[in-house]
Amino acid sequence: MRIVVSVAVIFAGFALGVEMWRPLPVAEAQFEIQEPGTIQQPGTIQQPGTIQWPGSQPRAGGGRDDLLKAGGPTSGPPLMPGGGCAKEYPIRRGDACYP
Repeated sequence: MRIVVSVAVIFAGFALGVEMWRPLPVAEAQFEIQEPGTIQQPGTIQQPGTIQWPGSQPRAGGGRDDLLKAGGPTSGPPLMPGGGCAKEYPIRRGDACYP
């Protein structure tokens, strides 16, 4: 039984080996090769103009410091909508709540 299996494996290996050494088909172009067309000639080269620098432009609101002014209270967390303080900030002083 072992001899039959060994012969079958050797035969299969030989058959695959022969198949691997068969020459590959030569690839051919699918369409005719086209010759390149005429190349467009460049136009006239323009000379660069003078460089213009932007002038100073005023910022809306006056500058970077205004970016952080969102209209909230300036001292402490704000009051809750009902007028009370959140449990994280239970102490009320004026219009703000503190821990």
